[in-house]
Amino acid sequence: MSLFVEALQTDTLPQSPWLRTLARCLLKSRNSAAPSRLSKPLSLLTCTSFLLIAGFATSAQSQTSPSSVAGQPGTALPASADLEGGRRLAPLCDLIAQRVAYMEQVSKSKWNTKSSIEDPEREQKILADVAVKARELGLSPQWVQHFFRLQMEASKQVQYQLFAEWHETSQAQFPEVLDLKTAIRPRLDSLDDKILAAMKANWSTLSLRGANQQLQGCEVPTKFPKAMAFALTPLTDRSSETTGIAPASTRAKP
Repeated sequence: MSLFVEALQTDTLPQSPWLRTLARCLLKSRNSAAPSRLSKPLSLLTCTSFLLIAGFATSAQSQTSPSSVAGQPGTALPASADLEGGRRLAPLCDLIAQRVAYMEQVSKSKWNTKSSIEDPEREQKILADVAVKARELGLSPQWVQHFFRLQMEASKQVQYQLFAEWHETSQAQFPEVLDLKTAIRPRLDSLDDKILAAMKANWSTLSLRGANQQLQGCEVPTKFPKAMAFALTPLTDRSSETTGIAPASTRAKP
């Protein structure tokens, strides 16, 4: 026991939290005032018993953790699922990239008409519409709104970037630009519907713990990498793992 404690004092003990905790316990017992003959074996018994109890408690906790229950939100993905999950999410990521890229058309239309980048009324309408559609699809309205809030922030990031560049170069009006209300927004609404359908199709993957590690399939070429990274945030911030709501097609029937 003396050599074991000295190893801790000289920092030569292997970096095992269990061994180091045991050594500290023994060191504290050895340094206590006037130890009796009986105190040393009792100290060893007390310290090792403490570690055994702590070990069993930790093991039991890990076995009953919600994240270890198969089929529930938060279930860990096996390493072999990473590549397959990435392929499944690739279509969703491609749709997100299309939405980000389409913001160049939005920017040109607003530039020509000298319209404001910010449009709170339009944003609230989008959030209300996607919440209704999410319920119809059996998705979490809260998470879907979280997702589209970040899509709109990514969209505005593209617009602010382009407006800054065009102001710098004194950009004139663009020729043959699509109309924002009659052409661009209907196409965006259609794209959003496709995104929602892709969410439903991939919810079993999105709601798994570790889905954020599968985004290799989301490496889509883009002119706006910062905005694209921001648009992918809902797939990487682990918010979809904790909604507890799966599409109707994957929920257990009563």
